[in-house]
Amino acid sequence: MRLAMLTALAALPPGRWQEQDLSDLTRIVRDALDASDLSSASVQALLTLVTKLLPFYPAWSAPQLALIYREREYIRLPQLGRPLTTDETRQLAHALLPMLHAWQDREHEGILVALSSLFKKRIRDFPELQTILEKLLQDTRNNSTVWSILHFFSLHLPERLDVLVPRLLELDKSFITIGAVSSYLHRHRQDLLTKA
Repeated sequence: MRLAMLTALAALPPGRWQEQDLSDLTRIVRDALDASDLSSASVQALLTLVTKLLPFYPAWSAPQLALIYREREYIRLPQLGRPLTTDETRQLAHALLPMLHAWQDREHEGILVALSSLFKKRIRDFPELQTILEKLLQDTRNNSTVWSILHFFSLHLPERLDVLVPRLLELDKSFITIGAVSSYLHRHRQDLLTKA
């Protein structure tokens, strides 16, 4: 029943919602999150609903997304179909930052990396997340996490590799086996290949 209701709400055109509806939607989100039997499909429907409202009500949507992520640690992002705006990025950064700081441990590495993918090129407007990812890159022991972060930077913030790659190679020469590092070295810093 809950899944059907949330799916139907998420299917409504986002322009249908008015500002006066937001308090009711807040209650719906809260009630769903309080349900002990909330399914992952229902969480996905909640995320879809809130994400669709992000362009219209970023000041409401950003804290709701942060609430869902924090309480369910469920990061399977609905696609926006377009890049975030500056305002959406600012609102999301403000809402997510306390949680991102709290999640800087091995247990939450995958969630941090997945959540960063929401920002794509807008990572430039969220320097705190850049710093968190760079710290995670140096602290993690998970090769998949290293690969994901470096790949993310190579796509959305390639100039950061100018600093990160030499630093990583100083820490551990085996970073050269990571595709993004090797590719960067071959394209931009062949001088470091002989040192590695």
